[in-house]
Amino acid sequence: MWDAGLDVGHATRSIDECISLGSEDTEVMTSLLDARFVCGMSAIYSDCMEKFRNSVIAKKSDKLVQHLIEMNRQRHEQFGDSSYLLEPNLKEGQGGLRDYHTMLWIARIRSDLKQPRDLEFFGYLSHSEYSDLNYALSFIWYVRNWLHHLVGRRYNQLHFEQQEKIAKILHLGKADGQQPVERFFRQAPWIYEYIETTTSYFFI
Repeated sequence: MWDAGLDVGHATRSIDECISLGSEDTEVMTSLLDARFVCGMSAIYSDCMEKFRNSVIAKKSDKLVQHLIEMNRQRHEQFGDSSYLLEPNLKEGQGGLRDYHTMLWIARIRSDLKQPRDLEFFGYLSHSEYSDLNYALSFIWYVRNWLHHLVGRRYNQLHFEQQEKIAKILHLGKADGQQPVERFFRQAPWIYEYIETTTSYFFI
């Protein structure tokens, strides 16, 4: 992965270190909430996850949720509402990917959520809401991947120059007197607004 130029976050820690840091550091805590077994000794992974949930999540669930909600509020103040911005931040802006991530973290603290599909299983979202959310996320991921490719590095601010290029990549040709980028402007705000609306009740 490194040879391919991917920026892979990594760390080597004992189980006790994971638990200790996970109870104090938000970044480590959310990384553990997102953790998935890839390879190696599954028993060690299971032991770590069980201890993390019993020692950190079970004891501090309300405090952790309120901390995530406050971090979300501060981020919205800093980056603004993506559905109204001409050059939105696809990750950090309101209605962006970080809202979705925070929703998952809160759901995983409140329930034993294993995968995003469990949002429907646990009753957080209806079947149609989950399907629409997947559509909205797929759009943002697709646009963001192309943005990274066009800029040549990890980048989340969708400037006008890239919007014009991505509109053409999306095959948004001229229609009803509108240029491709104008059609992109009409589609993108709905996506951000849907993610914002769907995730917002988790942050109350």
